[in-house]
Order: sequence, then structure tokens, then C-alpha cells
Amino acid sequence: ETLASGGHVTKIDRHGKSGRGTIIQDVAAPPHICMDRIRDLKNYSKMVANLRSIEIESENTDADGNTEILSKWTVGISLVSFSYFLKLNYHAAYNTYTWHLDYSKASDMDDNIGHWQALPHPTKGPEHSRVMYSSEVKLFNWMPEFVVTFLTKGALVSSTTWVKKESEKGVTSGNT
Repeated sequence: ETLASGGHVTKIDRHGKSGRGTIIQDVAAPPHICMDRIRDLKNYSKMVANLRSIEIESENTDADGNTEILSKWTVGISLVSFSYFLKLNYHAAYNTYTWHLDYSKASDMDDNIGHWQALPHPTKGPEHSRVMYSSEVKLFNWMPEFVVTFLTKGALVSSTTWVKKESEKGVTSGNT
């Protein structure tokens, strides 16, 4: 009922400096448009609140269209800024984007894993999507409480909100 009325469904678990969340949102755009927006790292800072920058360190795509990206992310909340290194993988056959920390580098968080998936909507057809986002973060004890709350709750909802907005904007403007 919540999805049918244009809302989103969330599940959030928070334990100390760690949190896990899943959010599902219906989008009035085909899955390939949603995933194009999700994979558009070069424009994230224009679309995602509190993201200061993403630096792409390397990007490799195989013959099947699967892509691995090594990147550095810098996020700022109020006067606090922190960085972390992610290894992202796009799995073309499943229209899924997964990530985890690049454990070979020192990040300002203890762990960060997650995934995106954009599927055809189960009842509205291929021109609509059901977008799922799931993330789990584990932060160091020195991280201020308001940052922990933002990363384990606020960022979860804003994560799919921007994808919905940008994907639907692409459909209405004809940029498919």
C-alpha cells in the first residue's frame, strides 16, 4: 500500500556505531534509466546531498558489460568531513550495483557494504521500476553521533529519493 501510494518502504537497524538499512521505492522510469543515474558517479555531487566529491581511481569493464570501479568518496556533514575508499561492481546481467570498502586503503569508517538493484515494476510494466537499496555501515568510535545518525538513517531515505527524482526527470525531459 505504501509503495502504491508513492511512498517508500524502509527497514533500519541501528546498533551503537553501526547501522543497516534497506529501502524500496517505485520509480516512474524504466530500470535502465534508474541504473544509468545510479552509475553516473561523475554527477553524484550534483544529485546527492552532503557528498563533496568522488574521485575515480580506476574503472575496468569486461566483455559482458560488468564494471569494477575503485574510488575515493568524501562526505561532509556540517563542519565534519570524512573520506572512504570503495570498490564498486556493476553486474550487467542482474542490473545490480554492489560495493564494499577497498580494504587495501585506510578509510574514515570501519566498513561499508551495500547494493542497488533496479527491476521492472511487478505490476506497472517495463516503463516503471522497483528500486532497492541496501547498505550497512560500521563507524569508528570517534565519529560524532549526528554523523552516525545521518549515515544510518537520513542517508538511507535520501539515497532513493534522488534516484527517483533524477530518473523521472530524465523520462519527462525525453533523456532516456
